[in-house]
Amino acid sequence: MIEKHGDYTKWSSVWSRCRDVVAGQDAVHAGGEKYLPRLGGQDDTQYAAFVERTRFFNASDRTVAGTAGLSSRKPVMAIPEDIAFEENAHHTDRSLSEYLNFVLKEVLTVGRAGTLVDYPQTGSATTTAAAEAQNLSPRGCFYATENILNWQFGYVGNKYQVVYLMLFDGTRKEGSVTVYEYRELLLEDGVYIQRKMEATSADSDPEQVDEDILPKMNGNFMDFIPFVLHTAGGREDEVGKPPLLDLIDTNLKHYQLKADHLHGLHYVALPTPYILGVDADEAPDTIGPQRIWAIGNESASVGMLEFSGSGLSAVRDELVAIETNMAQLGSRMLAPDTTTQNETATATSIKTMSETSVLACVVKIIS
Repeated sequence: MIEKHGDYTKWSSVWSRCRDVVAGQDAVHAGGEKYLPRLGGQDDTQYAAFVERTRFFNASDRTVAGTAGLSSRKPVMAIPEDIAFEENAHHTDRSLSEYLNFVLKEVLTVGRAGTLVDYPQTGSATTTAAAEAQNLSPRGCFYATENILNWQFGYVGNKYQVVYLMLFDGTRKEGSVTVYEYRELLLEDGVYIQRKMEATSADSDPEQVDEDILPKMNGNFMDFIPFVLHTAGGREDEVGKPPLLDLIDTNLKHYQLKADHLHGLHYVALPTPYILGVDADEAPDTIGPQRIWAIGNESASVGMLEFSGSGLSAVRDELVAIETNMAQLGSRMLAPDTTTQNETATATSIKTMSETSVLACVVKIIS
């Protein structure tokens, strides 16, 4: 079984929660009791209905999309200029701007992602121009944080850098067998080596397939691992809190309170008839314009039970308060514009800078 980094184990449940919330209602509903506790006495059918009638207001996804959009108003440029790389950084006709926008959304969502610059294993090109002419230029390979299983950092030539990585490359089918593919990156005697490994289950030890791969850059072996860990805090060797985690957790609290509110409305929205002073066998069992109630007891009374009180109003007010809190945690776009004519340009500028400081920091790190 693959040994995973301690921080991977520590943060994996947080990453899963962040992904489900940003993914939206279907993923949150599928999480069941993980995100919405079952009420006392509810059987499976009642709980399923309880979940199904609860709408999920996805403030988190709107914030990720909105803040990423703010950073993408201008196309990304490589320095020094490399038009071919800018137009097809991923070798899938995805431009550098599109790729970095995708990376930004990942970092905003889970706080971390990785890019391996994968160099071709064949070919004799020794210059950038020759490599491009032979279609042998390197490509950027994206790795979600869940697929970066283990890592080590150390000093090489007095430079602190990544010296080991274990990556998960996905699965493939061979008949009825599922093969789990891994890639091990390491430095041995100052030379960058790749090892491809496979296992027949997620819990079994992978074994190396083929020989060691020694990628070359400009015809020379490489003395570093060409892998970049994109983070929200700038330290590649540390796994930090996702930038929008507070918003995501508040979004879940809103979902849970919304469930209580809608559950209450479900049971009190329609008036319920009542009859006092009649035997059970005399009480009518239907109601409607073509149904006449003939009650022999002159002292009997009938009426309609209707909900009264401030319980649901208090829940609704709390929902509004949480929505305001989510707007403060996430994005100005989720809140009404409260700017007044008396607000100075300086005050508006300061407010805008404070609201975009986290985004600006993440964008700078990824750049």
